[in-house]
Amino acid sequence: MDQSSDAQPTDPTVAEGEAPKKKGSGLVMKLVLFAVGLAAGGGAGFVSYERIASMTHAKEAPAEETAEPVEYGEFFEIAGIIINPSQSAGKRYLMLNLGLEGTADAIADVETKQIVIRDMVIRELGAKTTDELSDIAQRDSMKESLRSSINEILRNQNVDRLYFTQYVIQ
Repeated sequence: MDQSSDAQPTDPTVAEGEAPKKKGSGLVMKLVLFAVGLAAGGGAGFVSYERIASMTHAKEAPAEETAEPVEYGEFFEIAGIIINPSQSAGKRYLMLNLGLEGTADAIADVETKQIVIRDMVIRELGAKTTDELSDIAQRDSMKESLRSSINEILRNQNVDRLYFTQYVIQ
C-alpha cells in the first residue's frame, strides 16, 4: 500500500482540480461585509447629523457683537374697539385693542384725545374688507398708517410704536 498518511479524504462536492473550501471562509466574508456596511452607515449618519444640526442650530453671534437693549417709552392701551369691515353687511367684525408707546407727554396727549383716536381707527379700518383685515402681510402697513394718523391728531407729540394687543376677526 502506497497511500501516505497525509492524504485527505475526497469531498464529493469539490470538482476535480479545485481546492477544497475552508469551512470558516463564509463567516469571515459575512464579518467583512458587516464591517463595511457599518462603516458606510455610520459615515452617512454622521454627515446627515451634521447637515441637520447646521440647519436647526442658529449660528452663534461673535462675542463682540451684542444686541443693544431696546429702550421702551410709556404705554397706553385703547381697548374694546369693534369694527364692522367694509362689504361685510354687519355679519363680520374685528375686535381690536391698540397699545401705543411714546414719551410721557405723548401718552398724556393720547389720553386726552383718545375719543378722536378711537373714531379715526374705526373709520380707517372700517373702510377695509374682511380679506384685507385678515391678510397678515398687511398688518405692518396698517400699523404704520394708524400711527401716522394718530401723530397727525397729536400734532406736537409723536407715538413711537403702535401694537395690536388684541386682533380678532369673527
